[in-house]
Amino acid sequence: MKRELPSLNALKAFEAAIRTGSFTSASAELNVTHGAVSKQIQRLENWIGHKLFTRAGQRLIPTTGAIALAAQIGDAFDRLADSVSGYGSPEARHIIYVAAPATFAMRWLIPRLENFYLGQPHIDVRIRTTSMLEAALPGAFDVIVRREPPQRGRAATVHFLNETSTLMASPKLLRRAPLESMEDIFKHTILTTESRPSAWDNWLRAAKLNDRLPQRRHNFDHFFVAMQAALDGLGLMIGPLPILDDDVATGRLLVPFPDTFVVENGYVAEIARVARGADPVSIFLEWLVEIGKAAT
Repeated sequence: MKRELPSLNALKAFEAAIRTGSFTSASAELNVTHGAVSKQIQRLENWIGHKLFTRAGQRLIPTTGAIALAAQIGDAFDRLADSVSGYGSPEARHIIYVAAPATFAMRWLIPRLENFYLGQPHIDVRIRTTSMLEAALPGAFDVIVRREPPQRGRAATVHFLNETSTLMASPKLLRRAPLESMEDIFKHTILTTESRPSAWDNWLRAAKLNDRLPQRRHNFDHFFVAMQAALDGLGLMIGPLPILDDDVATGRLLVPFPDTFVVENGYVAEIARVARGADPVSIFLEWLVEIGKAAT
């Protein structure tokens, strides 16, 4: 069956522009001029029939649909590269596709991947910090990491990491306004997030302060944005351990009341297909379980 597809060069230019964040960076990666990237993207817009970018002053901003399309094109390029490189080569790298929450990927999984690659140099883990809606697309990923309780009887789900949440703050903030007692919390601004909406209520309940809530607050859509605000000294946050273990160990974040915490659901890996024996997905899952046990 004949496939009606746009120019491959147009797709490459568009995907690179979204992934790198600018036409200039895309042109450097593809070793072409800025004008060539712009022309290829215009060709793609003509083929699709509508604009993929909107102008804001001197900047071109990708539309929401364009960002989603670029992610799908990037995944397709990855799979195409995997198919071609693996053809007839016994030493070919095996690629597995993993969807994971952004904070988990940035603060816990990626810093530990070097250890995985030392033992499995022929397995390439491709991480996408997608929304769970995108992760639900059939065939998009081999493994989907979620925050939820382990469920008995579901062979396709593996619980690998426990999690607790506790109060955290930057050293800069606590130097400026120390927390000498629980009551001092109410002198501070708190940081809340839509992705963990009950975090403060649960922690205040554990601290036996559930009838009160600090009045000053800043709300963010994603936890990793709230985390950056906490690192910058904007307020107090409820943060997860062991996800932020490295930040605490290096002193970037402090835990004023370590004995007051909330036991969370933890993390599970949902397997999108059957994995057996020495299958790369099985090897990756066994490693996840091993390092998860070591972290708790």
